[in-house]
Amino acid sequence: MPSSCIGFEQHWLGKIRLGGIVLLTLAASPALGQTQFSLDEVKAAYLLNFGKFVDWPPGALPPSTESALQVCVLGRQALHPELETVLAGQKVHERRLEVRRLTPGNAWTGCHLVYFGEGALKEAARILSLLKDHGVLTVGDGPGFVEEGCVIELRHEAEHVRFRISLAAAERARLRVSSKLLGLAEVVP
Repeated sequence: MPSSCIGFEQHWLGKIRLGGIVLLTLAASPALGQTQFSLDEVKAAYLLNFGKFVDWPPGALPPSTESALQVCVLGRQALHPELETVLAGQKVHERRLEVRRLTPGNAWTGCHLVYFGEGALKEAARILSLLKDHGVLTVGDGPGFVEEGCVIELRHEAEHVRFRISLAAAERARLRVSSKLLGLAEVVP
C-alpha cells in the first residue's frame, strides 16, 4: 500500500478514535442517560478530553491531587450547564474538575483551563494577553480564537466539531500537547 494511503488511513483512524473517546465520555457521564447528545454536550466532552491529552508545566496545577482543576468559562452560551453535567465525577491528571463561570472583568486567577464561548472573542483577546505565560490551556469556540492566541479553537463544520491547535500558543503557555491530539487536529505553527 502506498505510504500516502497509510498516512490517510492513520489520520482518519485517529479521528475515529477521538470521536469514540468523546462518545465514551458522554456515555460514562452519570447524569447523561441518553443516546443522542447536543452540540454543547459534545463540546463539553471535547474539553474534558483536551485536558487529558495536555500536560501542564510544573507548578501550574495544584500540588495536591485533592485540589480541583479549575475549568473557567466565559461568553454567552458558555457551556456552563453542559460542563457541570459532563464533568461531574470526572478527573484530569488525578484531579477532580470544578467549573467556574467568569464574567468580563472577573478574576481568572486559579483557572487551569479557560473556555471562551461564542461571542467572547473581543474579551478573549484582552484575557489571552494576560494568560499567555501562566500555563493555562485556552480553548475558544469559533473562528479567530487561535489567531488571538488561544491554544485550541473549536470549529463547527456541517454536523461535526473540528479543532485547531496553535503550537506557538501552547509553547508560550508551556503546555505539552500529546502527539495523539495533534494528529487529530489542524495544527497551526
